[in-house]
Amino acid sequence: MPLPSVLELFQDMLNFSQTFTGKGGRRRNGCMVNCDATDAAASAAVAYLAGSPITYRSDEPWMGSPSRLPQTKPAAPCATVVGSAMSSVLEASLASLQAVPAAGIQLSPTYAYACAPFGARGCMSGWTNEGAAQAAVDRTAAFFAGADCAGSGMFATAGACAAAAGRCGSLGIVDGCSVEALDAFYSIQGAIRRNGGVLSSLIIDGSFKSFFDADPDGVYNTTVGPDTPGVLRVAVTLVGYDNAAFFWWVLLPLGPGFGRNGLVKVSYGAAGVGNVEETYTMNCRLAPAAPTQLQQRPIELDAESPGCYWYMGQTDDWAAGVAEFLQLDILQFVQDNAKRGVFTYLDKAQKQPDLSRSLGGVRLHVCGISPTMFNTLVQLECPPGQAVTGSSCVVCPDDTIKTVVGSGVCQPCPSGTVTLGQTAADHDDASDCKPAADYLLCDQYIGVTNVSGVYPVTINGKQYQVYCDMVYCDMVYCDMVTDGGGWLLAMNYNRKAGTAPRTRMRRLDEDGFPILNNTELGFDESKSSGPGGSWGTMDFAALGALPKLSEFRFYVRNGAGAIHLKSSEPNSFKYITTGRNDITTSGYSQDTFTAPQSGLQLLRMQTGYSPLPGHSMAQLTELVNAPSLKHIMAFEANSLWVDGVWNVPAYSTVAQLWLRGSGGVPKDCPPGSFAVGWGCHICPEGSYKDTFGPARCTPCSKGLITSQGAAMAGRVLSAHDEAADCRIGGGGFYLARV
Repeated sequence: MPLPSVLELFQDMLNFSQTFTGKGGRRRNGCMVNCDATDAAASAAVAYLAGSPITYRSDEPWMGSPSRLPQTKPAAPCATVVGSAMSSVLEASLASLQAVPAAGIQLSPTYAYACAPFGARGCMSGWTNEGAAQAAVDRTAAFFAGADCAGSGMFATAGACAAAAGRCGSLGIVDGCSVEALDAFYSIQGAIRRNGGVLSSLIIDGSFKSFFDADPDGVYNTTVGPDTPGVLRVAVTLVGYDNAAFFWWVLLPLGPGFGRNGLVKVSYGAAGVGNVEETYTMNCRLAPAAPTQLQQRPIELDAESPGCYWYMGQTDDWAAGVAEFLQLDILQFVQDNAKRGVFTYLDKAQKQPDLSRSLGGVRLHVCGISPTMFNTLVQLECPPGQAVTGSSCVVCPDDTIKTVVGSGVCQPCPSGTVTLGQTAADHDDASDCKPAADYLLCDQYIGVTNVSGVYPVTINGKQYQVYCDMVYCDMVYCDMVTDGGGWLLAMNYNRKAGTAPRTRMRRLDEDGFPILNNTELGFDESKSSGPGGSWGTMDFAALGALPKLSEFRFYVRNGAGAIHLKSSEPNSFKYITTGRNDITTSGYSQDTFTAPQSGLQLLRMQTGYSPLPGHSMAQLTELVNAPSLKHIMAFEANSLWVDGVWNVPAYSTVAQLWLRGSGGVPKDCPPGSFAVGWGCHICPEGSYKDTFGPARCTPCSKGLITSQGAAMAGRVLSAHDEAADCRIGGGGFYLARV
């Protein structure tokens, strides 16, 4: 687009951003929020103009960066003026990345021109802006050579280039750069704010020097054609703008004696400055180990809006700056915060928000932040009881707490204490660390007895009892035999074939835990409720009061066989104790025979489950493939989802859920398994362990799975006991009738 057309478009957008009318008073019904079909909606460009300072120069602070105005350089020798302007652009860019004053950064104005590679450009060959920008992408290190690599003269020989390279080499703090062509005035202004400087050019004649000799503070407003005799095309660095007086701040590579220490003012559209064919910004990346003073911006998770956060505006923050820094959709950002009352309005209809002020001290709602920005440009601050994991906040692990808002880690409880529950409220105060002796479950009897039955347990410092038969009695059943014992019964159902009793029975605290009675198939226990009864699932409130649990055991048996598994999968514990987890049923095809309407417990057991005695893989496979069962079940590469009970009238069914505490001493588990609580568990799919001991399993390299990853056939230690078990393969996803 010709420069006059670019300028005309900019004038129209600028007017719209300030008055919501176009040139000549058109579009008087302009809007940015609350638009209707008859309104002229603002573009992102208009929003950037409205949300930016009217005037700005790169020696002013912007989003935490100090002055990024480069030092004025001596007049460049012969044709290296483009290299000199480019070095100023890169000095400003590096200052932006490191949040340090650009005056302290000096790059060689001639080294890249003459030596990258040597002989490509001579004293009279010249260099275009486009060529210099592309060379900075291709040979970044040469452009970030220190200023002492070159004096004021050219490099006459390849040996001189080699000697200069050996003298200082690259600063080694930039990992690479990309070039962005700028085709609009608003984008040039955004790049100046973001990177401190933009490469452009002037077309001038002798009047240019005489003008500033006479008035160093004047605004140059003369344009000469590129074919006019005696004209000169000069590469320059744009370092500021003034949208009130309509001029650019231009840093010239002609020495400090020109203008005011090399700085001059040139009108928009004059002397070819801002020409879309010769104006570029450099977007560079710091090397991983490079120092930086840039402070990460703190944000807080908005628990009610997934993917959104709260950000407190800092001094000199503007709407455009926040959107640029956090890489937000500026229109979405403005519209979202306008609904929250952040902005005042220029009109009574509240369609034209006033963005012409700093947002320092204003709490802003921001959505769509890229995950790559976390721990680099932004720092997530989590509420008490939660710590940062990637770009989200997660509840502190068991037996740890976090009592303040911030990005800190969860701290371990004092020795001898444990936390309860799986919510942030269970980990947000020092009092959440409870004495471990106050929470003694069935595992306290491991090594003491191998007889299963009703035993006293301690919860919240008191012996757990319920009122039954006119007296208080212990109402917890402990299995002291299976897999080493120590299992507390939390769910128990024995349903007779041909019946359809209520299978979502919740036992309240006054009912006590279910007590194991008759486990023979065909025995109907559906009427056995209340204290001492056998039927039902313990309520979430009672289960949530239990201490840290290490394992759960799932047992279902009917006439065709049994499913008997144990696991330590955290989301299942979360569901068991709170009724909430990350299970989604989207995409599941459900019918009238489908749980959870008739189901009991929906558990997620990762493929790290371990089979126990009596488990029938054939029965599990039959259940998955059966077309008429009332259940939800799915195989996939990473998890197995199971509904606790399926109601098939032809089958009598026993279903149980057992829980075991965490008081065990870590066991020396064989290869292929790891220690959890009191037991050893087979490594999860996609991992292995080739040593004897309690250590965790090692994940397979990316793209590899263990041999059972696709079909889940028969979990065995031998599929996870050496690195060679990690093989190339794909995970399957098999859905039963759901």
